Amino acid sequence: MAPTTSAYEPFALDEAATGLLGGRIETALHLVRRGGQAVASVSVAVPGGLDLSAAVLAARAPDDRFF
Repeated sequence: MAPTTSAYEPFALDEAATGLLGGRIETALHLVRRGGQAVASVSVAVPGGLDLSAAVLAARAPDDRFF
């Protein structure tokens, strides 16, 4: 299962991070299919000038009640 994104370019994962996340998703799916629990994630650095408040607000859906 390959992850996809429709995110605005500055917030998209690069090719290396996307590949790493894809591998972790496959591993998580394997564990879950065997009855376990799993979470797949990847951490990447964000630009120092990024306004984190604006990024969080932009990620909210219109009907989200909380941050």
